[in-house]
Amino acid sequence: MSMFDYIKSELPLPSLPQGILDRWVVKGEEINSSEVIFQTKDTPNQYMTLYKIDSEGQLYEEKVEGYWEEDDKDDTEEKSFLHSLGGKYHETSHEWVKVSFNGSIDFYEAYNHPDAPRYGDSLEEDADKDWMRYVYGWVEYQAQFIDGKIQGDIILIKHDLPVRYTDEELAAKKEKWSAERAKLVVSFKENRKKYPSPEQKLIDSIYEYVSEPSSNVNEEIMNKINEYRKKYDTHFE
Repeated sequence: MSMFDYIKSELPLPSLPQGILDRWVVKGEEINSSEVIFQTKDTPNQYMTLYKIDSEGQLYEEKVEGYWEEDDKDDTEEKSFLHSLGGKYHETSHEWVKVSFNGSIDFYEAYNHPDAPRYGDSLEEDADKDWMRYVYGWVEYQAQFIDGKIQGDIILIKHDLPVRYTDEELAAKKEKWSAERAKLVVSFKENRKKYPSPEQKLIDSIYEYVSEPSSNVNEEIMNKINEYRKKYDTHFE
């Protein structure tokens, strides 16, 4: 997966959907559009750096410096993953630096239908909370810059509304999805036969060797191989 940067704007964003603002609400507090952070693949860093367009139309890059201080750790050989990440980042400086950028920046965000399930919702026996019933909406803006200064207004270049399928549409979608998945499974199994990995070849050869069990040991080996295939080699056939 390629990387991206973040960007926010203090300038007005035309036709910003309420669903975008709702998605960024924290602890029930309303926010304004300048607090919404979008993704972009057009800024220079492409390393999850945060940019902003200020109220005067100037492009800035966030510069944060600091150091990581690890927690005291014991010298035992086995440490949990969380323990190994223990520590705290100490910020020593934080500033916004002007960026002399020429070109266009497209930035975007997705948002869901208002009826779609939210984090923490109970999904049991509730057809309206079926995630397949909903398709995210998409909003995308564009800003033009010369020497880091915006030219004209930010424009809306794409807005796809979120979708809520009817029962009939959802059933058709699931049927299509199941048919496509069945085709993929057949393809995966064919590729498993044609192009087994070195580990799979080894397992196959061992299984073939002991496929005529003459002892309990051979039967135990076959059982172990079958367990392995069921868990890790699901496309073996």
